[in-house]
Amino acid sequence: MEFFAESTVKGRKEHRCDACRKPIEVGIVHSYMRMKYGGDFSAVRNHMECREAECDLAKQAGVWGPEDWLFLHDLEREDAEWVKAKHPIAWSRIADRYAYLDEEDQPHDQ
Repeated sequence: MEFFAESTVKGRKEHRCDACRKPIEVGIVHSYMRMKYGGDFSAVRNHMECREAECDLAKQAGVWGPEDWLFLHDLEREDAEWVKAKHPIAWSRIADRYAYLDEEDQPHDQ
């Protein structure tokens, strides 16, 4: 990564959280990250709870960096279960994305 900056800002307009893909409402304090990686500049915004969940998940998994980052919108089953248990606010924003996990646990008639 060539450049990374993160700040906490209060939204003056609605944005979309890069982690959960849900709206960040006007007036909500959130994380604003700017970075340059592989020659490409990007900027993302996350709810504070979603940012905390992704950072804790990365720490739990022993990863840190754009190549192996774990995103809330693209989790493996065990990571989804960990977020559900440890970060209930972030989980409430992504639970619908992982509803199939609960369905897999249900017995099926044969």
